Amino acid sequence: GFILPGVIIRLVIIFLFLWWVVQSRIISGVTAGTLAWTVGIGIEGVFILGFLKFKYGGYDKIMKEIPGNNEKQLSLSRILRFYLPLALTMVLTMFLQPVIQGGIARSQLPVRSLAAYGVAWSLVLIIAGALMMLNQVAVVYIENWKKVRKFSLFVGAIISVTIIILGLTPLGFWILNSIIGVSPDIAQLAQKTVLAFCVYPVIQSFRESYWGVMMQRQTTNIIGLAKLINMLSVVVFLFSGLQFFSLEPAVLGAIGFTIGEGIETLLIWYYSHASRRRQQLLEG
Repeated sequence: GFILPGVIIRLVIIFLFLWWVVQSRIISGVTAGTLAWTVGIGIEGVFILGFLKFKYGGYDKIMKEIPGNNEKQLSLSRILRFYLPLALTMVLTMFLQPVIQGGIARSQLPVRSLAAYGVAWSLVLIIAGALMMLNQVAVVYIENWKKVRKFSLFVGAIISVTIIILGLTPLGFWILNSIIGVSPDIAQLAQKTVLAFCVYPVIQSFRESYWGVMMQRQTTNIIGLAKLINMLSVVVFLFSGLQFFSLEPAVLGAIGFTIGEGIETLLIWYYSHASRRRQQLLEG
């Protein structure tokens, strides 16, 4: 419950700092953005550490209250085997959007398409960003995993419906044109691109619930492998789609992204059920 206040404090301080920079023009915008990002993270970290110490009286007491879930002796190699696939997953996740934008840049109208895709993805990310934390729900409540999966799908469905509304109604165009401030032409294309992302939240919410299970089982290797296959699938679809389909490149990029996420989720789901069946056979 204390993470949200830390984030809010960070955002408020960043806003005030950037407002002061704009008014005073004491430093350049690039320097101000870098400082705001770095200092903001530091402020949030200090707040969380201070809150923990205030509530529990010391960090040693916090560690003692955390239940252990490792029967084997922990070693550096075990930590690396658990962490490296997750690190690879995050690197590939960050790399995926530049790959898609690189493909769009090779289309016939790259500037217009890149602008529409960037705006659409930013809006979708704001709405669906909360889904990235759903795996934590599965980690904490692993004993009631079926309920967690239903909850995850419910959250994903709500976000998908929200994206559909923004993609089909004047509300989406108004947000893109009036709030974000893009031109009517870009707003129309961006709205179509937003609609092409509509299935993505359901896919991600389903996958996040299985990610939590795999983290709990410490089988993170498949997470990194599935993300790599996801990116390769997007590359193949996007570059072939630009050759054979007449869709807008921005819309094609959104569809390719969604297909890659779907393939990754299917791999995660299959591996999870296959490993569970193997475990049941061994126990039987």
